[in-house]
Amino acid sequence: MSDHSQVLLRKLTASHQDFLLERNSIVSSGPLGGHSSFAGSLLIELPRATAIVQDLVVTGLKSPVAQQISDAYLKSADDLRQLCQTSLQSAFVKASAENHLSQEEVQTMIEAWTAAYARQTRRWAENALSRARDAIAKVQPSTNERKPVFNHEYTPLLEKYFSYNAYPSAPDRAVLARKSMMTPRQIEVWVGKIIASYFSRAEQPM
Repeated sequence: MSDHSQVLLRKLTASHQDFLLERNSIVSSGPLGGHSSFAGSLLIELPRATAIVQDLVVTGLKSPVAQQISDAYLKSADDLRQLCQTSLQSAFVKASAENHLSQEEVQTMIEAWTAAYARQTRRWAENALSRARDAIAKVQPSTNERKPVFNHEYTPLLEKYFSYNAYPSAPDRAVLARKSMMTPRQIEVWVGKIIASYFSRAEQPM
């Protein structure tokens, strides 16, 4: 991987340690509190996070860099998923020991934990995409910064106007620019070249 790609990778994703710290914070403050031991027979399966490779590529990242970022995201999301499942299982066991849980209460608990897990993984994905867009914007010129292309289709219009007025004022250049879908600076440069060419021909011996 190039040095530039390595810099992008470091900027676009938090370290795995940071993900773990954030993940533990989410679980410990989850809907029912965190418990690390696994017990009981109820099987809890939270949905797996989906890869964000294509979304990252769309922002302008090269595929190898996008793949590494997506892999880091999926690894952290899966760690969070497993911890949420374990903690939810433990919460079920504790709640069942204290009071009988109805099917509706069980479903409510699952939905609450699933929503918390989904919010966090979605935030991680959106953060990675946002950083990718910001990084790409810094290394690629915007459309407005690119050099405008001279619109040769309007050369006859400019020549006709020049035959009428060889020294158009700033407002006149602005009007010509709008009509020809160019910039006033392009009109100014074109007029300057025409005038220079005219005087050059005039100075040549007959």
